[in-house]
Parts: sequence; structure tokens; C-alpha cells
Amino acid sequence: MLSLFLSFLFRILPGEKSYHAVVNAYKFLPAFLFRKPQTRPELSTTFLGKTVPHPIGLAAGFDKQGAIYNKLGTVGFSFVEVGSITPEPQSGNPQPRFFRLEKDEALINRFGFNSIGSQQVRKNMGRNPPKTVLTGFNLGVNKGVEQPIEDYLRGITVFRTVADYYVINISSPNTKDLRDLQNVPFIEKLLAKIEQDIADCPPVLFKLSPDMEEALFLDIVHFLTERHVGGRNLGLIIANTSVARPDSLKSHHQKEVGGLSGRPLAASNTELVAKAYSITRGRIPIIAGGGIFTGQDLFLRLQAGADLVQLLTTFFYNGPAAIQKILREFELIMDEKGLKTIRDIRAVRGKPE
Repeated sequence: MLSLFLSFLFRILPGEKSYHAVVNAYKFLPAFLFRKPQTRPELSTTFLGKTVPHPIGLAAGFDKQGAIYNKLGTVGFSFVEVGSITPEPQSGNPQPRFFRLEKDEALINRFGFNSIGSQQVRKNMGRNPPKTVLTGFNLGVNKGVEQPIEDYLRGITVFRTVADYYVINISSPNTKDLRDLQNVPFIEKLLAKIEQDIADCPPVLFKLSPDMEEALFLDIVHFLTERHVGGRNLGLIIANTSVARPDSLKSHHQKEVGGLSGRPLAASNTELVAKAYSITRGRIPIIAGGGIFTGQDLFLRLQAGADLVQLLTTFFYNGPAAIQKILREFELIMDEKGLKTIRDIRAVRGKPE
């Protein structure tokens, strides 16, 4: 019933009001209304040395303020990503900036790193009970900043004592020139500064765009894989929202400017994961996102090389029942294929069925 109510709330209100209504519902509804899905112990897996009960987490873009990450763990996510967060508060792009593409089970947003700022997010976390779910922090930069490395370092410093991992967001399509940072020289400089200035830094993952030229994408994956050999905990998130507009889109808002997320990205993002895994071969972790609506979507992403997956669009449309549905369908697929654990999927990656 709760999922039906939240789904109705999201679908009935216009634009950004639907977004805020759903986020606030999780903020104000009592925790006892949320039930974690019951999962088989065999679905547990390790990520960056920590055990999670299953491979599904929540992507950045939902809890931007660090106010409800624990409650979202209660809903059933194995991990929650807070953000995106900029060092200083900023309002983001002007409205309207959030659009439902219901016929396509997709969203377009052009929020532009609307953030209350890293210091306020950290204060919000202090008002919550101690962290009970694996938590990452998705870090962005303020608009017009001349030294983006310093902005990322500021975010890392603020959350160093509470972060299980960081995400360096260099791929949002909604902040001018941000995607220009997707190159090996910039990433190398940033990592050198982290190693120089921040002791015992939690693992750092880089979130890449699905719209990159293939050669550049592969260069970054090669670099991070080779750099990891030196001991730095590095990883990838594949992928951010897309500025591409597939011909299959049917919804009214399909031509809006901004990043597309949801079901239309499923096939192309799975291919990107497979390309990345052909290089990483499991040496660095991959979190996959974009269009994961079914157990088959989850299976294909793990089979392609992902260690974990993130939901966002399906969570908006279908509520917390989406987690249970995907896991149940996934378990049936595992049974049909005679696979018992996540490790079994990893063992057959790249092999013909």
C-alpha cells in the first residue's frame, strides 16, 4: 500500500513538485511503515571490503541533504549515495528542471547541482542517529569555480569521518564545462592531491558519462585500473544521465534539455559495463546504474561485470516495492540458471550460455 501511495503521489503532481513530495514523504513518514525485503543469505556480497545483504543501492539524486539516508536503508537498500553535494550552497538551474517521461519509464532533469552545501549536509547527518547503512557521498563543484580540484578536496575533507566511499561526479550534463574534466590528466592530478593532502582517504569512485567517446572512456578505465595496483582504492560508476535521445522515446517531454535516466538507458549502459569489465577484470569495483527495473536488468548488469547496481528512476515511479520485485525476479533467474551466489555469476562472466 505504501508503494502504491508513493507511486500515485509521484505520478499525479506536476514536475518538480512530484519530486519533492516523494522525498519529503520519506522524510516525514515514520520508519515503522517501511519494511526491508527478505533476501536469501546467498545474495550477500562484498564491496570495498564490506558485506552488503544484496547488490541493490540507491543512486545520488534522492537524498541530496543527508537527511534520510538511514531511513532509505530501512526501506531495503544495501547502500545509499548522498548528493550531489557542492562545497558552497547553490540553487542550481532555474525551474522548470524536472520532467517525467511516463510512457518511457524515464526522467529528464537539469537540476544543475542544487545543493545546501557540504557543511549543512554534514550538520544534518549529525542530527540523525548513527549511520546504519553503507553510505557514499557524491561530490560536485560549484558553478564557475576556477579550481575544481579544490572543490572536490573540500567535499572529501568534510565527510572523511563518515564516508564509506566518495563519488567524484565529473559527468553531470547540467553544469557547464563539468564534463570537460573527464580526462586522464585531470583525474591523475586530483588523485595526486588526495594522496598528498588527505590521510586515510576512503575509496574514491569516478562517475562517468554514457555519452563519452569510446576511446576516452577506455583510457580512463585503463588508467584507474592500473593506478589501483599502487594501493589506492578506486572504482567506477557507469553511468550518469545522458543527453542522447533515443528514437524510441514517446513521451511529451522527450525534447527537454537535461540528463535522461531510466529504462531507455538499460541496454547501452549494460554494454558500457561490459566494455569496462573487459579491462578491469574485477580489479576495481563497478557500480552500474541506468534503467534497472527488473530482475533480468539486475542479472544482465552483474553478468556484464558490475559488482553492485543503483536505482533511482524506478524508485521514484514504483516506490520501495521496486526493490523487492527486482530481487524476487532475480532469485528466480538464479534458480533457473542453477546459480546460488553472486560469486557464481562472476565466475561465468564473458562465457557463452
